[in-house]
Amino acid sequence: MIVARHISKSYRKQRALHDISFQVPEGSIFGIMGANGAGKSTLFEIMTTLLPNFKGELKICGMDVRLHKKEIHQVIGYVPGRFSLYEELTTEENLSFFARIYGCSVTHIHKNHASLWESLSPFAASQTRYLSGGMKQKLAVCCALVHDPAILFLDEPTTGIDPRSRHELWQELSKLRKRGVTILASTHYLSEVNNMDQVLFLHQGEQLLLDTPQRLLDDYDRELVSVTGLHPYKLFTELKNNAKMHTCYLSGKSVRIPLDDQIKEDDIRSFCRNARLTSAVVQRVSPGIEDVFIRHLSQIKQPVTSWK
Repeated sequence: MIVARHISKSYRKQRALHDISFQVPEGSIFGIMGANGAGKSTLFEIMTTLLPNFKGELKICGMDVRLHKKEIHQVIGYVPGRFSLYEELTTEENLSFFARIYGCSVTHIHKNHASLWESLSPFAASQTRYLSGGMKQKLAVCCALVHDPAILFLDEPTTGIDPRSRHELWQELSKLRKRGVTILASTHYLSEVNNMDQVLFLHQGEQLLLDTPQRLLDDYDRELVSVTGLHPYKLFTELKNNAKMHTCYLSGKSVRIPLDDQIKEDDIRSFCRNARLTSAVVQRVSPGIEDVFIRHLSQIKQPVTSWK
């Protein structure tokens, strides 16, 4: 469905992407993750034909993105990272406008994406400017689906919306996948990885990881300890000052420490006792995607305190 080989892009002397390669199977959800500035939006602009000047090869449905822009536009839908619909138009008017561009009817959305439109229909006559963040994103997805695309690109679709709206949007995306739509979604919310069939991690324009979420977790090669019970940053500062525990990092309300030949679980308990951190709770935990990401960052000697 999508084949990318050795994609690189620079802006003058600033490198945005370097040697990115992946394949996206038909009917799957492919996640692109990374912190702000990792290169996610640049990659989306290349895949949606907005940035033709790049190095490498990219084919969508067998078509070269440089040579078949018009044909590719007919098979893709795109929701950019910044809300780009017309806020002075109503919800229904925005949908009708994009339907006319593609020579389609809004009844396609009403009929084939009924559950998605159902939540928007009470606001059909409201100006888009008055919609909540979650409703704006649902409307943007509807507008991207008016021509029944085979592939849907979503650049950080859940940024800035509440947890309930994020959950509802991912439910709708899961329904689209079951209908055979291929979805590429970028995000910096690590909790959303479980919604994806494959995930590509980018870091400073480099390809850091590419695999299924489960295989990434299975390949984690350390025992992991969590320390809780005190203010997280105070606890992190105390532990970080110990030479043996320089690899510790913040994760929510806990400090995580990967174990190795130099640092054992008993060493952590002894340190907490000697430092009079009597309320500290030390326990083994299973790794999550954040731990996988930070583990790989540490291997390329990048300083890490937490995911942001």
